[in-house]
Amino acid sequence: FIVALAALIKRLAVDHLHIVGDIFDRGAYADRILDMLMKHHSLDIQWGNHDILWMGAASGSTICVAIAVMTSLKSDSISMLERSYGISLRKLFLFAEKYYDCTDMTKGALRAISVIMFKLQGRILKRHQEYNMDDQLLLHKVDRVNGTVEIDGITYQLNNHEFPTVSDENAYELTDEEGKVILDLKKCFVESERLQMHVRFLYDKGSMYKVFNDNLLYHGCVPLDELGNFDYIRMNGVAYKGKALMEHAESVARRAFFGGHDKNDLDFMWYLWGGRKSPLCGRNLKTFERTYIDDQSTWVEEANPYYAFNNDERTCNMILREFGVYAPVSHIINGHTPVKASSGEKPIRANGKLFVIDGGFCKA
Repeated sequence: FIVALAALIKRLAVDHLHIVGDIFDRGAYADRILDMLMKHHSLDIQWGNHDILWMGAASGSTICVAIAVMTSLKSDSISMLERSYGISLRKLFLFAEKYYDCTDMTKGALRAISVIMFKLQGRILKRHQEYNMDDQLLLHKVDRVNGTVEIDGITYQLNNHEFPTVSDENAYELTDEEGKVILDLKKCFVESERLQMHVRFLYDKGSMYKVFNDNLLYHGCVPLDELGNFDYIRMNGVAYKGKALMEHAESVARRAFFGGHDKNDLDFMWYLWGGRKSPLCGRNLKTFERTYIDDQSTWVEEANPYYAFNNDERTCNMILREFGVYAPVSHIINGHTPVKASSGEKPIRANGKLFVIDGGFCKA
């Protein structure tokens, strides 16, 4: 009776629930959270970059598959992959055992999938010069003999220079065995009935942004340039910025899953996860540096100017007007970035125009 009464009180207290992104990769049991949310009487979801990553993987993006597996191995949450979604890592572990000298098989599998991921990333960046992210092409700069890599003219020592499948002629070419491993994993993601059910729910209830009760909700940012104006991404000869960028991104994300799995659409799902001007990310990710270099000065991920300008009330009003929200009582509800309250950060900014919450579901 007490449990039923508590459930009733929760339902009456929360008329409508907003999830401002990142259900996945914020704890070991995203699947259980999604099961719970699917039973909720009324909600909407603003996709986070980690959600879009799993949506891309379920759509058949091999690089999104590789990053999802890599993240699960790093966070020791592979039980969700194997037990909840039925995604077998057996072939990856056997491949890692053959090529990587690790007594810890999970660590070996992580090294193997990381190299596969960086190869796939390199191929995407070469296909899409419009992403303007060639500085992340670092695999071919690795000196395997000396265990170093050169970045911006500076040579850094690697904490691991085990690259048995990387060729000097073409560092970004998958070996036949790597190709089979990633295609097997892709098949598992695409054919997992439970994962597909959860991803369809994310599409059904989710979007890039939401206007609700004169408030604007989104996960990451609205990309701005150094002067505080809307920045653009050029796709297929068309420049998208502001609201148009958000709506184009959502259109591509839906097309990637429902519209035939076009390679360019699948590539863009990866860009939405970690692209330099992605409205779901807004940072210059340093995945290679954080994986292979101990010098933490290389780990700094430059943020989009949005994260400086969003403290300004005028900028927030500019963004609200861009999305057709003019009411004096309007606010921006912004996820993605944890609020370091212990360091003096405030969740309420821009004279009360912007509320920052970290929408991620943590273990606690």
